[in-house]
Amino acid sequence: MTTHEHTGVWLSNVPLDVNEGARGDTLLQVELPVETINDYEWIEEGKPYREWLVPARLINQIGRGSALSTRTNRDGSCGLKKEVLAEDDDPPPG
Repeated sequence: MTTHEHTGVWLSNVPLDVNEGARGDTLLQVELPVETINDYEWIEEGKPYREWLVPARLINQIGRGSALSTRTNRDGSCGLKKEVLAEDDDPPPG
């Protein structure tokens, strides 16, 4: 934890769940060259995943995104629906 206020968008290299503070059933997949976000990585001992706090401006400039929504299939299993976001698209509401 820190006493300083930090701003940006939290990104991780794996989907996170409520145990890591994530909420909702929509996942935003952002593709960025890892070398552009190396300076924003937050390293915590014992975490099995990597995470970054990246300025939104950087993500908007060079990131490519897809919205992934979970859905329940007829057989009761879960699946993902992928929607690629074009450069001029707004993210889906929700």
